[in-house]
Amino acid sequence: MNDIQFAVPGAKLKLFADDTNLFLYDSDLINLFATANISMSQLFEWFTVNRLSLNLSKTCYSIFGVKSKINTGLHLYVDGQEVQKTQCCKYLGVLIDSSLKWCDHVNYIYNKLIKFVSIFYKIRNKLTADVLKMIYFAFVYPLLLYGIEIYANTTTNHLTTLITLNNKLLRILQQKVTRTHTAELYRTYHTLPIKSLHNYQILLFMHKYVYHRTKLPPAFSTYFDENKLIHQYNTRQKDDFYTHTVQSEIGQRSIKFKGCRLWNNLPAEIKIIQSFSSFKYNLKNYLLQCLD
Repeated sequence: MNDIQFAVPGAKLKLFADDTNLFLYDSDLINLFATANISMSQLFEWFTVNRLSLNLSKTCYSIFGVKSKINTGLHLYVDGQEVQKTQCCKYLGVLIDSSLKWCDHVNYIYNKLIKFVSIFYKIRNKLTADVLKMIYFAFVYPLLLYGIEIYANTTTNHLTTLITLNNKLLRILQQKVTRTHTAELYRTYHTLPIKSLHNYQILLFMHKYVYHRTKLPPAFSTYFDENKLIHQYNTRQKDDFYTHTVQSEIGQRSIKFKGCRLWNNLPAEIKIIQSFSSFKYNLKNYLLQCLD
C-alpha cells in the first residue's frame, strides 16, 4: 500500500494504518469536482494494477467551506459508481463536519461521558478520594483532551453541554453540592475547564514553536511572524509574535491568530522558561489562578 501516495501526482494523500485520505482544494467548486474525479480515476487505475478493489460502502467525501452548503448537483465517481457525500467524516478519531462547527465531535464526546454519571454516583462512597481522582484522569480526561486544540476551537454555545457535564462529573466524584464554584472543582484536581484546557494546549504548541521548533512538523517552521522580523524597533514587544488584523470571527479563532494573542498576553516570567516540563507546570498554575 505504501506506493499509493504516488498514485495521484501533485495531490496530498495521507496514510494512517488502513485509513487513506485524499485532500484537494480549489476556489472554484466545479474545478474542484473535475480534479477530484480525475484523481479518483487515477486511484482506480492504481487499484486495478495492484489487483485491489475499493470498498465504496466505506468510501465517502466531504466538502469544507461555505460553498459546501450549496446544492450544486455535482457528483464524484469511481469506475462509474457514485461516491457517497457525507456532512461529517471521522479522521484520526476526530469527527469533522462540513461546516467546521465541531458539533458532531462534541456530541460524540458527550455521549461517551454521559454514561459515567450513574457509575460515579454508585462508586463515589465506596472508593477513596485518591482513587476517584485516578478514575477521572483515566476515563474522562483523555476523552476531553484528545483533539481539544481542534474541537474546542468553536463557540462556547456549542460546548455548553459538554462543559456542564464535565462540571457535573467532577462534582459527583468530589461529593460537592450544586452551588460549589466550578473553579474549586478544577483546582481540587489540578486540572482545567475545557476552554482553558484548549488555550493550555495551544500555548504548549507555541512554546514548542519558540524553543523546540525542530520537534514540530516542517509545515510549521515559519508558521508565525515574529515582531523582530517585521520591524527593527527595540520595543518591549520585539520578542512577541506579530498579530495580523482579522475581522471575521472564524479568523479570530484560527490557531495562527489565537496562538499569537495567547502567547503575547502571557506574563514575561512564564514566556522565558525554556524547559518544556517547567513551562507546563507554571502555565497550568497560572491558568488555574486566572479561573473566576
